[in-house]
Amino acid sequence: MISIRELRKVYPTPTGDVVALDGVDIDVPTGRVAGVLGRSGAGKSTLLRCVSLLDRPTSGSVLVDGADLSGLSGADLLAARRRIGNVFQRFNLLDSRTVAGNVALPLELAGEPRSRRAARVDELLELVGLSDKKSSYPAQLSGGQQQRVGVARALAARPDLLLCDEATSALDPETTRSVLALLRRVNEELGVTIVLITHEMDVVTTVCDTAAILEKGTVAASGPVAELAATPGTMLSDGLFPQLGAADVAGDGRAVLDVSFLGDAADRPLLSEAIRATDGDVTILAGGVETVRGSRVGRLRVAVDTTAVSEATKVLRTGGARVEAVA
Repeated sequence: MISIRELRKVYPTPTGDVVALDGVDIDVPTGRVAGVLGRSGAGKSTLLRCVSLLDRPTSGSVLVDGADLSGLSGADLLAARRRIGNVFQRFNLLDSRTVAGNVALPLELAGEPRSRRAARVDELLELVGLSDKKSSYPAQLSGGQQQRVGVARALAARPDLLLCDEATSALDPETTRSVLALLRRVNEELGVTIVLITHEMDVVTTVCDTAAILEKGTVAASGPVAELAATPGTMLSDGLFPQLGAADVAGDGRAVLDVSFLGDAADRPLLSEAIRATDGDVTILAGGVETVRGSRVGRLRVAVDTTAVSEATKVLRTGGARVEAVA
């Protein structure tokens, strides 16, 4: 379990302090894939550097399996960092080394014997599907292949935690999907906990179990990805259902409701049940259904006669839907 508590990072500048993180609380269960989603400048990369202690937080704590990394130094900090692998946006491979040499680098730095290094490199290159590129150099590889080498290198020292900073933002959509599938395989087969920093909602909905949404250095929302997608007003929900972004006014005598469905509720004819129960007019203004991490998520914006709002809301909520008045 990763437990981040009251994390704060302040950068002093000649013109005043810049607060990059302001009281961030995030939990990542062991063996899960967690996303940290936010726009540029939200504090995502700062958060990742603080988790790995590449950048020390101004205050707060970062606990990994109960050990507070923010209180470590010297040999203890180095040992803790060996349990954390990093995958970078720009790959950060050494051009002068072959694929095998890049993957072996963490093992060399850790003092692993040559024979054990070679066996581990072969194992990892098979895992990421690059056994035939062992003697190639980074310049001879595609972007996706280079990122696979980056993943293999990050796994070399058998970390418990993998931190990925915009690991797919430099890749085309098809290559992104293949790298995300690899990360999911790493999680499921090796049991490695993964934290993905990204500004891409598709990354979160494709591979993450949970997510935290950062806005201006604070957590705006967090929880299971499907629940965030079904919650109106979150960056994830508004991104999946952009047509519901602005409130539509239905006119005199009618109210506008946002209705969110998750899981089994998305497959039930709840709107029909509400219409039958109220004997009123219900007009669909906008809506959509998406599949997020295996769960169906639906959102509708409907106009309902004001005299029927109370009963319609009751029927929908009884059936498991979330209902919020828009206008």
